[in-house]
Amino acid sequence: MDLARKHGGLHLLPPFSHVGSGIYRGRLEALAGVWPFLQTTSAEYVVLSDCDVVTNIDYRKVIKAHKNTGADITVVYGNGIFTMEETRHCSVLGINEDNRIYDMLVSPEMSGSCNISLNMFVMSKAFLLNIIKESSARNLYSFEKDILQARLHDYKIYGYNHEGYFSKISSMNTYYQAIWSFLILNQERHFSYLTHQSTQRLGITLQLSSTSAQVLKTHLLQMDVLLRELLRTLFFSVALRLARAQLLRTVFLCRILPLEASAKSPM
Repeated sequence: MDLARKHGGLHLLPPFSHVGSGIYRGRLEALAGVWPFLQTTSAEYVVLSDCDVVTNIDYRKVIKAHKNTGADITVVYGNGIFTMEETRHCSVLGINEDNRIYDMLVSPEMSGSCNISLNMFVMSKAFLLNIIKESSARNLYSFEKDILQARLHDYKIYGYNHEGYFSKISSMNTYYQAIWSFLILNQERHFSYLTHQSTQRLGITLQLSSTSAQVLKTHLLQMDVLLRELLRTLFFSVALRLARAQLLRTVFLCRILPLEASAKSPM
């Protein structure tokens, strides 16, 4: 893709507030700081997204769903089972059967099955300019609290369920968890592919004896499950060993450095 072009392409915008108070306080204030750029862009729709979510998503499908529902704002969300530590850094959504959002909790302390916002939003450029102008006049700066939560029943806000893999990076712990889950996911795909290929070959070779082929296929699938569990155990064992080695190295350096400092200091 050609990003270095005169029309469109990639634009880097300054992360400062237009009110002279330094770094912006929220998403709305940041967007107000680049008001001239938003006014002159030829885009019909706008996608707002943070950089702390690891996923692979096709925004064309989100924009299509946004048009079909006639929503003012479409929020991309993911469903899963989360701990209180994880939901503390997220917005939890209440969604009805039509995928319309009827409730929103910002940074709640709750656990269990939740629909969490992935901080990806789709809306028209005209709608975005209107809420930026109104928010600036009312000294509002938080998109989640002042727009999504406060105006939930004034605007048509719908959700888009992202069913693919996603991981929110909110700490060093979640960062390492995302790395290991990627490794495990890749290994699972690799073994599933091998199992699929093996069963296909068995089906071709033993097509005269379908019962035997089915028994062997069942055994291969059982082996696949055992190998996945073995991989999980192996990866987490390696992770613990690396963490322990790093901790020992840190303790060793903490003991050595004061000795070196005392050796260099004059008597």
